[in-house]
Amino acid sequence: MRFNTVTHWLRILLALAMTPLLATSVFAAERTQVTEEHLVQTKNGCNTVLRIEYSSEYPTSKEFIELRKDSLAKSEWDGECANGLTTGAGKLIEYNLDGAPMMYSEGVHLNGMAIGFSKKYMAKGDDLVLEEYVWNGTEYSQLNLHRLPLAPRRWNDRVPLLRKSTPTERIVVTLLQDAASGDIGRCDKQTGVMSCVKYVRTAFRPCADHSLEKCKTWDDPEETIYPCSNDCLQKWNQLTQPLLVDYQEFVNQTQPELDAAVNMAMAPILAARAEKIRQQETFAEHTRRNFASAARVQQALNNANQLRRPVAGPNLDALIKKIKESKP
Repeated sequence: MRFNTVTHWLRILLALAMTPLLATSVFAAERTQVTEEHLVQTKNGCNTVLRIEYSSEYPTSKEFIELRKDSLAKSEWDGECANGLTTGAGKLIEYNLDGAPMMYSEGVHLNGMAIGFSKKYMAKGDDLVLEEYVWNGTEYSQLNLHRLPLAPRRWNDRVPLLRKSTPTERIVVTLLQDAASGDIGRCDKQTGVMSCVKYVRTAFRPCADHSLEKCKTWDDPEETIYPCSNDCLQKWNQLTQPLLVDYQEFVNQTQPELDAAVNMAMAPILAARAEKIRQQETFAEHTRRNFASAARVQQALNNANQLRRPVAGPNLDALIKKIKESKP
């Protein structure tokens, strides 16, 4: 059961990065891709938004959406919750069938969605890592880049991948070295090439049916396969360097705007927290002053009582006796 659970979650994490790629890898007469957003309440009560793209060519994607919704409903968010939505920096923790942490999603949320930098990784048992930067419809994704450089091996679902996605295009660069089998893990079914760097560019346009919200369509992707053996990493670096430069420029341009949006969303939370701290400090100060005032009153009473007492001395009894004896 545990092995099946791990395999199941690895497929989920891989699908998070690869679903749009799968949608562009099948050549068909007409392609329509729809973006759906579902509000899901986590186990500890804060809502998060499940945003997923799927193609009409893949009806099983609907099943995947239900699977993700069920998984998120059992997850926990350890960050702030503003207006019922995950907000600010935090970690979304998803669990396996045994109730143990299985996958972590770290990053910043705004209105229930991950924005800016985020990182998804398994709790244990695998080093599959998906890193993303998302803002205003543009997304940069890096899958398994921490594995580079590596000696030739069978990648299967551990392929290094770099992706840039905007409302008008998507570029995906994948390193397939000693690839095994399957649509993702094979360079070219016709030629049987097993080691390559694959470059795929897809141009998007709005759907003809404007009643479909967040829908786009595309023609055949521009796919180029660069066979390689010992120079795979060199070709990979050559193709990914422009994307990495674009990525850094995009971060530099958008980070201030992103930070401002998060700060605005966090402002009411921080203000409420500051007010609570102020009230606690005011209560503590009042308590301190009350104790000090009570101590001063008690000291004054003690001083007054002390003045009413006779002055004691070692010959007091003898003096009293002498006074009594002197009386007629």
